[in-house]
Amino acid sequence: MAEVHSIRTYKTVKRQLIDNGDGTHSVPLASGGFALIDSGMAEAVARFSWCLNGYGYARTVIYTPMKADVLLHHLVAGKPLGKLQIDHANRNRLDNRKCNLRVVSSRGNSGNKKNKSKTGYVGVYRGKNRFSAMIRINGKLVHLGSRDTPEEAARLYDACLRVLGEKVSLGNGSIVTSLRDLTSIQVAFDRNGVGRRG
Repeated sequence: MAEVHSIRTYKTVKRQLIDNGDGTHSVPLASGGFALIDSGMAEAVARFSWCLNGYGYARTVIYTPMKADVLLHHLVAGKPLGKLQIDHANRNRLDNRKCNLRVVSSRGNSGNKKNKSKTGYVGVYRGKNRFSAMIRINGKLVHLGSRDTPEEAARLYDACLRVLGEKVSLGNGSIVTSLRDLTSIQVAFDRNGVGRRG
């Protein structure tokens, strides 16, 4: 017969969850503040006491035969397999409602970061006289083209992402097979009358 181990929490003090009345519950954290979950997860989450880890995620420690950290978003959405990750769509690490959590690749997760570009657009950088659209593919920075305004460069970047996204969704295994793919994106973009000015 298999040995059964009881699960106990790291801290013995458990806090009462707060029903927000809108289908969500607030989970009190030991360090202060609250995490947000769907009401359907309240019973499972209430078994543990929660605190913040060093990265701003709600976590608890459980003991089965061994000590293990469990992140609240993994309890809610399940821990993804392989290199996949759970992403908080609204960038709030304490909003653990199922509608806010999605399984993404590492690239998809890093794409949900706040924009740090001085132009205000992701993938757009100011050159001497024009704005350049660039994207990182398989670890290499690829120049997509230069435009007169940051808005035009941002549209070029977005068009490239749409085409790359379509290739990924077809499941062909690689995002871009050659530089020719990027050139065809740029030519198609320019043919539509958006971008370079004559």
